[in-house]
Amino acid sequence: MNTDNDPLNLRKRPTTDSEIIGTLPRDAVVYILDPPDNNWVPISTTGVELDGYVYAPYLRYCNSEAAGEQPILSDRVYGECGDRSCEELLSELKEIWPEQTRQYLEECPSDRAFSLQVFQNTNQSRKVLWSCWEKDLEENGDRYGEPLGLLPFPGEEREFLAAWPEVEPYSQVWQEREPEEVATIRFKCATEGGSLNLLVTEAGDRVKAECYFQAGVILVDANQDFVSDGELNRGASVGPVLGTFELD
Repeated sequence: MNTDNDPLNLRKRPTTDSEIIGTLPRDAVVYILDPPDNNWVPISTTGVELDGYVYAPYLRYCNSEAAGEQPILSDRVYGECGDRSCEELLSELKEIWPEQTRQYLEECPSDRAFSLQVFQNTNQSRKVLWSCWEKDLEENGDRYGEPLGLLPFPGEEREFLAAWPEVEPYSQVWQEREPEEVATIRFKCATEGGSLNLLVTEAGDRVKAECYFQAGVILVDANQDFVSDGELNRGASVGPVLGTFELD
């Protein structure tokens, strides 16, 4: 089989929380030792000994005959993606944000369905919502799901970042001294759909960047198209610290 992305994480156990024990380069040939379980497969580079586990959607068969009647990956991508197909959009996002897309795909198990939804709020850039849905419907015909996160629509990355709060002189000094760290914090908060807040210690020698967003939201698909039509539950407000900066 060939890996679609470069690199593909090789984990000690079949879970995203497991230790990463290596990576596989693009077009590496591997052997599947057992059928997939919850989208994870045990693989070997020699065909004999177990090397570790990889996430099956990032593998493809070298030829169709080898796949038999148990294909590893369904190419179906649900959702509403505007002027392009969701398959095309997914392919673009994998190229631009390989680690983030891998994380979202790994967080949606094989007995559920994931979708992409392009949306645009007033005076903002377009964003792509990743969601994971139950395949079975409720008695009232609704389908429930959960948001996995956001990514910028290709070509609109600059406008995607969460706004950097103005708390002088801390905001400016942090940006000037650690521009890459600030950009990472702004991006990570934006993927949660959150807003940033800078908290300064009483001594004034340290500042923390907190990202406030809603966690545990339950989405509702009312017309069976795997697109959110609203929320069943708003979850809870959380504010994790994404970074700390110490002033000299």
